[in-house]
Amino acid sequence: MRTLLVPTDFSKGSLEAVKYAIQFAEKTERKILFFHSTFIIIPTRSSNTAYLHAVQSNKVNKLKQLITFIDKAYISVNIKRDESRTKFLVKHDHNAVDSILETLNEQFIDLIVMGTHGATGFRKVLLGSNTAKIIEQAYCPVLAIPAKYKYKPIKRISYAASDIEKLAKELKKVIEIANKFDAVIDVVHIVGGTKSNIKLENIDPGKTLSNLTRQLKFHKLHLYIIDGKEKPLVQELNRFVKHQKSELLIMLTAKRSFFDKMFNSSQTKELAYNLNIPLLAIK
Repeated sequence: MRTLLVPTDFSKGSLEAVKYAIQFAEKTERKILFFHSTFIIIPTRSSNTAYLHAVQSNKVNKLKQLITFIDKAYISVNIKRDESRTKFLVKHDHNAVDSILETLNEQFIDLIVMGTHGATGFRKVLLGSNTAKIIEQAYCPVLAIPAKYKYKPIKRISYAASDIEKLAKELKKVIEIANKFDAVIDVVHIVGGTKSNIKLENIDPGKTLSNLTRQLKFHKLHLYIIDGKEKPLVQELNRFVKHQKSELLIMLTAKRSFFDKMFNSSQTKELAYNLNIPLLAIK
């Protein structure tokens, strides 16, 4: 059975992500590994034995806090926690992102669900967001949940297509998710907002949609082509998902070079900061 990794720092923002993960796992029949990263500063004069004892004591206390926090979340969504499908893990590490990535390699996780606090301005530049960093570095998909978002059954999925010519291949992963929820997929391709060199007038949406429906054998599919040259991609996507009343936005992420990271903002990371609905980023 597939497993979700759900990191939490016990904050209100992460609580909504935890509740979302519980209900998502129930619907998709997944196990959940609830995770917390903790760190305490020990005086340098302490002996190694005292240090190890303090670390272990802290981990035990945080594990109790984690279990209590999760049990309250289950109660709040009226779902009984199945002990055979839930696990808890606490690690002592000063870097939460490194701790999460290490856990990925140890536990065979297929999806991470975590909240995003929506950092802005200098806080975003200097500190960034753990969620955005995980989206960039994790090998598996990441489902980012806005801090105040309440779980809703997924009836409409917006998929931001990066390449109109590779849609059939890209959509296979999206359809797998849509089938779990019996959801409609609204595919949106924003010309000018991607690296595609295809011109708006050269795209035939009706023919493209017909070919996709026939090839993929999925009929709850809609295709929208938008001229996005006048507005930023993030703004266009926010407007689109709001108009469609989507419950989930899916994007594919690409591996970015050192220079991309230095001089160009990642659109997927930017959405993780600014979107008002859950964002599923798939490598």
